[in-house]
Amino acid sequence: MDAARGAEKVLVRLELRLLMRRCEVRRLTVRDIHQGILEVRGKGRYGGKWRTLAWAPKTVEVIREWEEKREELIEEALQRDPEAQVPDEFLIYRHGARLSAYSDSGLDRLLASAAKRAGIQRKFGHHTLRRTGARFALEADPSILPVLVEVLGHESEAQTRRYCALTVDDMTAMHETVSKRLEEVRQSCG
Repeated sequence: MDAARGAEKVLVRLELRLLMRRCEVRRLTVRDIHQGILEVRGKGRYGGKWRTLAWAPKTVEVIREWEEKREELIEEALQRDPEAQVPDEFLIYRHGARLSAYSDSGLDRLLASAAKRAGIQRKFGHHTLRRTGARFALEADPSILPVLVEVLGHESEAQTRRYCALTVDDMTAMHETVSKRLEEVRQSCG
């Protein structure tokens, strides 16, 4: 989160702290943002089901900062072309006088840029941010599982438990523990 800049910062905040999916971030419009809450259109039939998410601490700062940047982008585009179309989507970029909403691949590039700046070597994606955020939340307080089900837009607690389950880090830790134990056994055998 600390390495992200501009639109990257919004993307990481929404996925890691508010636990939004990439498609939900892409679909987020200016009309969906209210003081203290976001109206989020999730995945699913008929264009996705809606849910309301509360802002995490510092979300207001990130949202306001991006709103200012977004207005600058719009102003610059309109100066170049007063007929420029302004997308409804919250995350936009400017190319000359043209304003566009980010596509999935555009969001992928934002995430890759933030990861590179953070010094993250291994490849990870949007789902990793969302899943990591969910796992952090559950590790912080296991009693929030019912709330986490709603925030993630899952159908059941069982689905959320599976979602927050085993990770590569867990497997790595297991291998380290086993390696230490094997070394202890070797040393005790002489």
